[in-house]
Amino acid sequence: MGEEDEERGSDGFRSNKWVWEEARNRCIRATEKIDSLSLSKIADSCKRTLFRLVNSELNFILTHLSSYPTCVKTLP
Repeated sequence: MGEEDEERGSDGFRSNKWVWEEARNRCIRATEKIDSLSLSKIADSCKRTLFRLVNSELNFILTHLSSYPTCVKTLP
């Protein structure tokens, strides 16, 4: 059985810590990309909204990663 066949937990999400680590890393990369956008390309209020959305997703991910104490790391 491969990683993609990993059993889903009672909440319907994969319990594989690698999946959650990858999702966390994507959120961090998204935050860096948003931060690098110039204000001439996107309004400050839009950037704040994007940051809030990514932060919400990251909090959701960290909730699942908390069941894997050795892999939770602080943001840079």
